[in-house]
Amino acid sequence: MICGKLKKLYPAANIVLCSTTGEIYDDAVFDNSVSSVAIEFEKAQIKTLQINSREYADSFAVGNFLFSNLPQQELEYVLIISDGGLVNASELVRGIESIKLSQNFFTV
Repeated sequence: MICGKLKKLYPAANIVLCSTTGEIYDDAVFDNSVSSVAIEFEKAQIKTLQINSREYADSFAVGNFLFSNLPQQELEYVLIISDGGLVNASELVRGIESIKLSQNFFTV
């Protein structure tokens, strides 16, 4: 329902969804609510990838696959949204780092 409304409002957009157990706003926590953000870039090109982590041997393989399928030459930033219950973030990053990258995309 909400995704359909967003697609109608932004027909050319890449729509990325995630969920959480609650929303924090100021000093209150909300359940059963929805937040949305629309971002428009003047010059940046966006590429979204969606994969099912259950189709890979482990989180290392997921990270390896993701970065193997991104155009490295003009890549400047990567945002990964994943299910923390299914994906081991440390292994995901190890899989990403196993790809020979032309530059470092990680910040601490």
